[in-house]
Amino acid sequence: MTITASPIIPARTALLLMDFQAPMLSSVPDPETLLARAGAALAWARSEQVRVAHVRVAFAPEDFDAIPAHNKVFAAAAEHKFLADGSPESEIHPSLDVQEADIVVRKTRFGAFSTTDLYAALRSEGIRAQTRP
Repeated sequence: MTITASPIIPARTALLLMDFQAPMLSSVPDPETLLARAGAALAWARSEQVRVAHVRVAFAPEDFDAIPAHNKVFAAAAEHKFLADGSPESEIHPSLDVQEADIVVRKTRFGAFSTTDLYAALRSEGIRAQTRP
């Protein structure tokens, strides 16, 4: 079986940088290496005019209110108002140099597409998921 890679078409491609925030990075064994690799991917994307999208976890007051107390993952965040939108821990790591033209979305669950307008934003620019056989 031979696998061939489709060429990258910058106008139809996006680099998604997701959850590059201090609390998430602190759970990674070597966050500096991860940030360096993400930075290299970001530099490549910018040099090729590939669309850049950042996804971050952050909760508005109404988002905290909507988290069920039995939710094992997010209940503690709701109780302590952790990752509140605008708080330092909800910010994207500064080494990733978010630019004005970048797409930046705020998610309130695990999926980057289920609670954001990321899919619509990418689709409006002709960027669609591509499946392989």
